[in-house]
Amino acid sequence: MITASVEQQIKNHAVREYPHESVGLVLLDNTYLPVKNVHSQPTHHFKIETTTFQQYLPLLKAIVHSHPNQQVLEPSLDDQQLIVSYKTTGGICRVLRDVDSNSPQASSVLWWGKHPNQAPSSLEGRAFVYGVTDCFGLVRDWYYLNRGVTLYDIPRTYGWWDDPSHPCWNLIENSIELLGFKRAKYQSHAVNPGDVILMSLRSKWKNSNHIALYEGGDSIIHHLPATRGSLRASLSRRDTLSRWANYITGVAKWVG
Repeated sequence: MITASVEQQIKNHAVREYPHESVGLVLLDNTYLPVKNVHSQPTHHFKIETTTFQQYLPLLKAIVHSHPNQQVLEPSLDDQQLIVSYKTTGGICRVLRDVDSNSPQASSVLWWGKHPNQAPSSLEGRAFVYGVTDCFGLVRDWYYLNRGVTLYDIPRTYGWWDDPSHPCWNLIENSIELLGFKRAKYQSHAVNPGDVILMSLRSKWKNSNHIALYEGGDSIIHHLPATRGSLRASLSRRDTLSRWANYITGVAKWVG
């Protein structure tokens, strides 16, 4: 577990480094090690000196950095790829200037990747954070909680479904077999609890860009994709499958 004391140290470090991105390592003994950001553009990116990173890699529990002046707190594609490549935990805190005091203030730390704390006991009512608690994050956590299966995390960025040149284009369809599923035609009589329902929502290309977890009967649980407006704060919820019948593009069945 990553302690409140460590989180406070991370936030303090982020404020000290503002407007640059802070970067630090949480070690296995639950200590926080601030390290120097050696990136040539430190206000928008971070980089750890190679020898420093290699020195602490065997002791690594999490890689943490800050996002100065960003309104939406979510990991970038580069952030996600780094965490996946090292099979570790990532943490981000956002730093903004307070409107009254004009001093930088750090948000709470957003964790993702390997489960740094206890897995969620409930999958409903989660705030939408793309790349962490989104429709795929919900399916990953459902399989972790209910089947003891850890699905590979797929780095992703918002809006890939509307741009064929996007590096994550057709992400869902391209990831089905990699994750241990087999794609099938959707047939209402052949769907089973644990199946992943593929959907196309608001996509001009009509490609699959949303998934839901089928729980049995007419029940699914999903986290709707959010827009850059008010839906960005949408919460995960249980829903009726029949309501979404016209949006279904297929089903993915777990084969391991």
